[in-house]
Amino acid sequence: KWDRATAANVTRFIANSQHTAREIKRCFGRDAEVIHPPARTEFFTPDPSIKREDFWLCVGALEPYKRFDLAIAAAKLAGKRLVVVGTGSHKRALRALASPSTEFRGRVDNDELRRLYRTASVLLFPQIEDFGIVAVEAQACGLPLIAAAAGGALDSVIPGQTGELIDEPSPESLAAAAERVGTEMLRDPTALSTRCRSNAEQFSEDAFDAKMRAAIFSLLRA
Repeated sequence: KWDRATAANVTRFIANSQHTAREIKRCFGRDAEVIHPPARTEFFTPDPSIKREDFWLCVGALEPYKRFDLAIAAAKLAGKRLVVVGTGSHKRALRALASPSTEFRGRVDNDELRRLYRTASVLLFPQIEDFGIVAVEAQACGLPLIAAAAGGALDSVIPGQTGELIDEPSPESLAAAAERVGTEMLRDPTALSTRCRSNAEQFSEDAFDAKMRAAIFSLLRA
């Protein structure tokens, strides 16, 4: 109630995704301009000289809302190698669910993360995020993803072009989609990787700076 009352004092809302803009509308009754957050597309880049490998990837905090339990169960169901990057309070529980072919890497540095994006066949992204920078970093490296059809992924993933969106992610639906996209990636990575990279470029730091600058100047002129 306090937030709703004081929201009237805000001159303009800027949201990081259409999902967040809808939440602002629902909670505060206010419209919001959408400016997507910046991804480091100058650092996260494809490297055609690096061969794609037959493994799936998950990146993020090991917390319940990330739903990595679904990704781990999907890899187990499909008998696929899964690499999990990140740490968190759910680590022990996730390890108990995992098959021997699931590798927990913990925290990795930026160079290693980029290498994993460049070598995996698909990223599993079953959670609902306000935006989801990981989804854009992966695409910037030419890596397609399987994501929940909700939250910020609706802004950053082009179904059938840079991955697939699943209405209700389950181990079965994630495994089936990842098999399809991963097989395509390994068979002919060039076209899929190019589409992913092209899509990610709209979320560059330069694009963010230009949009924020325009929004600020517009407000100052009002």
